[in-house]
Amino acid sequence: MSTTHTVKPGENLTTIARKYGFSDWPVIYNFQSKEYRRRHPNPNVIFPGDQLDIPSKTPAAQPAPEFSLTIVDSNSGTPFVNLTLRLRFPDRTESTVITDRTGTVTVISGPSAQFGPNDTFDLIDAIDGSDTPPIAYLEPKFRQSGIRVNSSFVFHIPDKRAIADNIATKLKITRRSKWGKLTPNFVAMEQDWDYEIVALHHSGNSGESNPLEIEQKHMVTKHQWQDVGYHYIVERDGSLFEGRHLAFKGSHVELANTGKIGILLTGDFESSRLNWNSTTPSSDQLKSAGDLITELKSVFSTLTKLGGHLDYKKDTVCPGDQLYSLIPGLRTKLGLGGP
Repeated sequence: MSTTHTVKPGENLTTIARKYGFSDWPVIYNFQSKEYRRRHPNPNVIFPGDQLDIPSKTPAAQPAPEFSLTIVDSNSGTPFVNLTLRLRFPDRTESTVITDRTGTVTVISGPSAQFGPNDTFDLIDAIDGSDTPPIAYLEPKFRQSGIRVNSSFVFHIPDKRAIADNIATKLKITRRSKWGKLTPNFVAMEQDWDYEIVALHHSGNSGESNPLEIEQKHMVTKHQWQDVGYHYIVERDGSLFEGRHLAFKGSHVELANTGKIGILLTGDFESSRLNWNSTTPSSDQLKSAGDLITELKSVFSTLTKLGGHLDYKKDTVCPGDQLYSLIPGLRTKLGLGGP
C-alpha cells in the first residue's frame, strides 16, 4: 500500500525519498500519476502542500533458508564423496541425499522441503553404496541431532571402504573378490568397527590349507556362514588374502566376535603327540602377520590387544601351542597388550 506525504517547506524529492528509505528520488517522482507529472514537468520544483504518493518499501529479497552438511573422512581428511545420508527434516519427515565431490549435501527450503532459518535437521545414518559391499554407518556415534539451518557443519567419519582398500594396496593383499568362488551375503552380516583385539588362529588338523578350502568349509560343508569367518588369511609363503571385509563382524570366536579382527595363519601348529602333521609358523608368515597387525594398529587407535583364539574361547587349542608361544614376543614387538 502507498502512503500520502504532504510536502513541507524546505523539502525536495531527494529528502523525501530518503525519509521513506529510498536512495533515489526518481522512485518517488515516477510513482506519481501522469496528471501530477504533467503539472510538474520539472521534478526539482515542488511546493509546500503538494500531495505525493509514496510507494511501499519492498523489503530486499532474503535468501531461502539452507541446510548444509559436509562429511570428511576422519582417517585421511579428504571429502567423503557419494555417501548416502538419511536426514530427518524439521517436520519429522525423512529423505536421503548424496554427498557431492566436496563431500557436501545442501538442501534449500522450497516446495519439496520447507523449513525456516531457526529449524534443525537430524542425521540418522549413512550408507556407502558406491561399491560392493555396501557399508552402513548405523552406530549411535555416527548420528547427529539438532544441526542448525544456515550454519556450516562438518562431520568426520571414517571411510571404511577406503581404509580396507588402502591396507590391501599397501600390503599387496589378494582381495576377496579376486580369489573367492562364492558370493558373501553382505545384507545378512552384522557390521563392526573400532576394533580392540587381534585374535590369531591356525588351520589345525582339519586340512583347510588355503583360502578356497576355508571358503568351502565356512560357507558350504560345515558352517553355512554368510562369508569366510576370518578377516585375513596368511599362507605359509607369507601371501596375504582378504577374508571377510573389514567393515563386517567376523565369525572366528564363538559368541565373542565384536571388536575382534580374526587373522588365520594356515598350518597346524599344535604339537600334540597324536598330531603328526604339526609344524611351526614360517618366518614369512610371522613377518606378514606382523606387517598386517602394524598397519591395522595405525588405523585403529582402539586396537590395543593381541591374543590367540584360546584366550577368548577356552575349549580350543587354537592357534596351537607353537604359535601361541610366540604371541608374547609379538606383543612386545608390536606394542600391544594381551590378551
